[in-house]
Amino acid sequence: MAQRFCQVCGNALSENEKFCAACGSPVDAAPVNAAPADEAEVQTAPADAQAAVEQAAQAASQAAEQAAQQQTQQFEDPSAQFANAAMPQAVPAAGAGSNIGAALAAKKGILIAAAALIVVIIVAVVVITNLTKYQTIDAKELVRVDFTGVNGKGTAAAVLNTDHREYDEKTGKTNTVKGSDFLVSSDDDDYKDRLLGAYSKAKNKNKAKDMQDVLTDRNKDGELANISFELSDDKNLSNGDKVTVTVDFDEKELKEGNIKLENTEFEVEVEGLSVVEELDPFAYADVTFEGFDGHGEVKVEAKDVPDELKDYISYSKSYKEDEGYKTNDLSNGDKVQIVANIYGNYSIDDNDDVYYIKTKDGKIYDFGYVKDQELTKDYEVSGLTELKEYDPSADVKLTFSGYGPYKISGIDNEGISEEIREYIYFNYDYDKTYKVGDEVEFKAYAYGDLTNAGYKLKGTPDDDGYCTYSIKLTEDMVPVLISKASDAKKLSDDTEKLFKEKIDSFKDSYEGYSSISKADYEVAKNILAVVKNPSDYGARSIYARIYKLNVVYTDKTKKTDYIMVYGNDLVKSNGEVVLTETYLSSTSDDDIKDLESYWSDKDTYITTTIK
Repeated sequence: MAQRFCQVCGNALSENEKFCAACGSPVDAAPVNAAPADEAEVQTAPADAQAAVEQAAQAASQAAEQAAQQQTQQFEDPSAQFANAAMPQAVPAAGAGSNIGAALAAKKGILIAAAALIVVIIVAVVVITNLTKYQTIDAKELVRVDFTGVNGKGTAAAVLNTDHREYDEKTGKTNTVKGSDFLVSSDDDDYKDRLLGAYSKAKNKNKAKDMQDVLTDRNKDGELANISFELSDDKNLSNGDKVTVTVDFDEKELKEGNIKLENTEFEVEVEGLSVVEELDPFAYADVTFEGFDGHGEVKVEAKDVPDELKDYISYSKSYKEDEGYKTNDLSNGDKVQIVANIYGNYSIDDNDDVYYIKTKDGKIYDFGYVKDQELTKDYEVSGLTELKEYDPSADVKLTFSGYGPYKISGIDNEGISEEIREYIYFNYDYDKTYKVGDEVEFKAYAYGDLTNAGYKLKGTPDDDGYCTYSIKLTEDMVPVLISKASDAKKLSDDTEKLFKEKIDSFKDSYEGYSSISKADYEVAKNILAVVKNPSDYGARSIYARIYKLNVVYTDKTKKTDYIMVYGNDLVKSNGEVVLTETYLSSTSDDDIKDLESYWSDKDTYITTTIK
């Protein structure tokens, strides 16, 4: 074991000696002329400085007491000088003045111990003063680094870690988050307790507030006056990146405010940035084509949209006919354009022209937003059913008036299927005349429901929507004036119906009298009267039928009356004998001869009895 020496007086020490026998100083005490500890060492001194002072004073007192005891022993027994002390390196020669030297040495030891005690007390006071004066703060407690934006494009900002409000996307509520107690706000309910708990070196709340103000003071521009933060990177950040935070401060101002900062450079990990998912804006567009080729329509709706996106996506048709896009009367192969209406409610920062969908649960979707542009997609029309082409000229019958030249008097559509009959309207020229062999024109117009039934008219519609058709006029299609009785023997069912309705009305009128119990009729005679010189507006031929009306009165008496019913222009049309006019005239007499002579003017009529 190497020789040990007192660091205060240089006295040699024994192996287990805890206090110097010469000066009374603790074995490990600093030299008397040692320099005071610097501020950094003072800051790291034991927390219980008072205990250290007491320990040092006690050690000095013990040393002084030990020195006094040695002095007493020296006078009582000179040899005791060496009993409890290690042999010095140079031992003085024994002599008459050795006891006096020992006494002086003991006295010197007392003085040195007292001096050491004073030094220890001074050092202890310095330690206590510095330990109670400065508030040591870990700089990391003062800084909050906020990460915002989306993964890969995140931003960071370092701010004072004060109490602040944060929005909870899951609950939809904004809550207050506690910050550092060193930066507590005066409106906090626990302001005083938090403040005094943080600034343990402050004697009272006002002193603590003064210390806090050093950290929070701002200049006229609103910037922190005594402290600032610098980040190694603050843009285009991704989750997991490391960012170094450096805290700079005004050393003079903080020292005057009795604040010491430590750990002024530290690293934080980027977290909380939203992960962006790519979203095809047309992923949920259900585009369908309905109807028939040439008359189809497009329908679009949002389908199978996840619940979190339903409030942000809809679709509509683009009405850009000038660019070749149609929305109605579509044909297979046409192009339609669909617009995705996406509600982009989130931008990374206010100056960014890129918007995203941010759902209520915090998910972010990139849907391809471009400023001042619509989100559109072209679709080709397909799947429309081909319309059946329909030619009405094959199923209609044209009716004509007169017996040449002929005019169209009507169009019979009974030959058209009931499925589409009501969806076609016919028109013709009322004044145009035709002769046998001419092409007779008529027009047809299709209502919209015709296409719904799957048909379209054959031909190209004119500006008014009519398709024109023609039929060659043949003799069997037009009315031919009947001039021979042999051609008038059998009337068409419709013509017979006209005569029956007329005579029935006479029968009913007779039976309407209270004096008549019954009236029966029978055909007595049919007459054909042909006009010799027909005019444009008069009758050309007359078909007359004389009925014998047998009347029975209530008193059983009987009477016979004759009624003649007649109509103009008996013709043969489409193979049937008909009257061109549906209005029938009538006259009555009790003598049939009078009725038979009704057409007796031989200069006007050629009369023939039809048998």
